[in-house]
Amino acid sequence: AWLAADRGEVAARHAQLAARLEPDNAALAATAEQAVDLALAYRLRPLTRPAGVFSAFLLGLMLLGALGKRRERRRTRAYLDSLGVRVGVWADGEQLGSPFSVAPRTENLTVDLFFRGRHGMACPRRPAQMPTVHIAFSSPGSNRTMRLRPVRDVTESAIRVPVSPETLQRLLAQPGAWRLHVRVGERPVLAVPFEVRGLAAAAHPRHAHALN
Repeated sequence: AWLAADRGEVAARHAQLAARLEPDNAALAATAEQAVDLALAYRLRPLTRPAGVFSAFLLGLMLLGALGKRRERRRTRAYLDSLGVRVGVWADGEQLGSPFSVAPRTENLTVDLFFRGRHGMACPRRPAQMPTVHIAFSSPGSNRTMRLRPVRDVTESAIRVPVSPETLQRLLAQPGAWRLHVRVGERPVLAVPFEVRGLAAAAHPRHAHALN
């Protein structure tokens, strides 16, 4: 009757009282043991309902966050698939022709990147968090790689990345065939030949044409 009236603690107390009145009754003893758990459940019920609502709310937020991240990943992938890059290289204030070739006594080197694509860099459809642009020189002969400073949050159609003096000196110390790589996020978008001439080759320089 007390349970029907939704008075769990009172029902548990009466069940324990009945077990004391008839200690040899195994059924009443088992009911009394269950009554302890029942009383605890009724005591915690006012707390479990808000906790359940909060858990459901938190689960909903996590689900919405996961869907948002998935949508952003699709947008980033579609954006990068449409993106192309054109590169220009400047050595000591002069634009190099293609294929790029630098002299051994070059003092300043700058890499220009020009982005183009179906959506463009300044389009509202670009990802909320733009992928980082990575530039590196790699030498197949010596199995060496020199990375420039990554460029984050690129929102313009053109950027200029100077090669640090330390990286330039290490590059000039290894004459031969190199490659200039450009990666946006996880997607490689460009790889072009890049030659570092030695002193003997610099004695007979090639005629350089401006990059269109």
